[in-house]
Amino acid sequence: MALVIGQGYFIIIEWKNTLRSKNVAQPLCAMLELPAINLGLLLLMERPINGSVVACDELELETAEQYYKDIRANLTKTSSLSDALKDRTNVIEKLLMVLNDSAVRIAKDFICSKINILSQEPLRSSPLLAW
Repeated sequence: MALVIGQGYFIIIEWKNTLRSKNVAQPLCAMLELPAINLGLLLLMERPINGSVVACDELELETAEQYYKDIRANLTKTSSLSDALKDRTNVIEKLLMVLNDSAVRIAKDFICSKINILSQEPLRSSPLLAW
């Protein structure tokens, strides 16, 4: 009889612990998942920016802009999960904004001025190579 009561008690305790762990696991999984997604999106954001420079086409910058918006949305979700993460996500968001603005500005400068980085002309006119 004691064995049956003991087993019943352990089943109830295990069930309660499972419910408590679900309440902790869901935010914890999101805190671990969102930065990994952001890293992937950041790497994906780099390709259209580089591609726009190579193709001299600003249309690919729109794709990069969508990745940028997705990363910012994920940062907002991350900061809402924990008060301790708000300061870090704000810093990361500011750095991301600077990175995106700089990358897009440089890409547009290359596109608008039609700079040919593969041209041999700058090499011939370089004072360092005129020996």
